[in-house]
Amino acid sequence: MITEKINGCVMAINALAGQVPDDAWQSLKCIRAELVDAADMTQAVEERVTVEQLCQAVEAHRQAKGAAAHG
Repeated sequence: MITEKINGCVMAINALAGQVPDDAWQSLKCIRAELVDAADMTQAVEERVTVEQLCQAVEAHRQAKGAAAHG
């Protein structure tokens, strides 16, 4: 689930190849490499955590974030 979103970002960066100046592309390649690493780590977590556990964690994070914004 999260891995798919990260991989979508990687694909979007790949689509910029040849469309941005070389110095910008070099920076994007570094960002892309970090995203690929993050996707690999996330994949490992997703294989061990159930969807229900993940959804509960996301909801708890959203509630905490909302409480902090209003408190």
